[in-house]
Amino acid sequence: MKMRIKFTFFLFALLTMIILLLLGCSPGQKGSEENEMINDNLVAENHNVLSPSGKFSLEMAISQSDNVKGFSFIVRGASSTIEIFRSDDFFRLRDTNYLFWGDNDTIWVYSSDLGTFYWENTADTWTKKTYSENGERVIVPEILRKLKPQYFK
Repeated sequence: MKMRIKFTFFLFALLTMIILLLLGCSPGQKGSEENEMINDNLVAENHNVLSPSGKFSLEMAISQSDNVKGFSFIVRGASSTIEIFRSDDFFRLRDTNYLFWGDNDTIWVYSSDLGTFYWENTADTWTKKTYSENGERVIVPEILRKLKPQYFK
């Protein structure tokens, strides 16, 4: 009798876990398309992203400094491997970071350690700006408002 109760409980728990797993992995779940859009637009170590104009590709350049793994970024021509711009900044990978394109081929970096920065494109060169100094005059890209709604409205 005890074995039957244990087996019934085990079967019930197993079925519950399978149902929860199937519901959690459903492709039609709310927000999955939005999450896909966000992931497609974020630059990652092996995921370059094309600029809004289609002229440039943004990539993450991984390196190490004092045994700390981090990244800077490189802009290349979309149809070539020619490097057009390379940032001098170093963002630690152990922190939360988002690297992505904004409007007008502006490059944005959110770093939980260093803050939020953007590089404005003028004649295919990028000039670094600090969001904290210019926040009232700058429209934050939608992707950052979705990723960090507590900080960006």
